[in-house]
Amino acid sequence: MLMKRLIRSKADGKYFDGRGRWSDEATRALCFEDSFAAFKAAKKHHLANVELVLMMGEEPSSYDVIMELKTSG
Repeated sequence: MLMKRLIRSKADGKYFDGRGRWSDEATRALCFEDSFAAFKAAKKHHLANVELVLMMGEEPSSYDVIMELKTSG
């Protein structure tokens, strides 16, 4: 099974595309190689109030794992 690692805004549920923009569609999000790469990107782009989504497949589902990404403090 394919697992995608995505950054999602907790405020509006949009996904980070890696170029400083956000999308409603998970398929347009940047898929990170590992969780640490997602953390580094969130820190680099000064993203706040975001979460790491471990998506188990091509589309969001109840099997996804969601963790808060804290880049400061």
